[in-house]
Amino acid sequence: LREPVEYFRQYFHLTLLNHIITESELEAFLGTLLKMGLVPKPRYAMYWSTELRCDAIADAMSRNSKAVLDRESPSYDRLFKIRPLIESIRQSCLRLEQEEYQSIDEEIIPCKGRNKLK
Repeated sequence: LREPVEYFRQYFHLTLLNHIITESELEAFLGTLLKMGLVPKPRYAMYWSTELRCDAIADAMSRNSKAVLDRESPSYDRLFKIRPLIESIRQSCLRLEQEEYQSIDEEIIPCKGRNKLK
């Protein structure tokens, strides 16, 4: 049996993790969380508002760190933020050796539930 971290690394390669977030972005995020714990406000937006701005937080991380794509555009992808993650995991799955016996989970079978991604 392999260690759990080995299974994790099979799908989440170091290059993928570096694509998702850099070390400095992670440090800024963690620092922001710590400061928010020390200076609590009722809503997150208040840390960036002009009246109640918290400079340590607002200067370390923008309120909208990524630009929002135009939702009316035909090329708009609701999953654009996690598309590299999805593709990397998909490629890792395609590289796996096929088992002799396959099983189907109940989630694979179509359901009549609503899906917001469609």
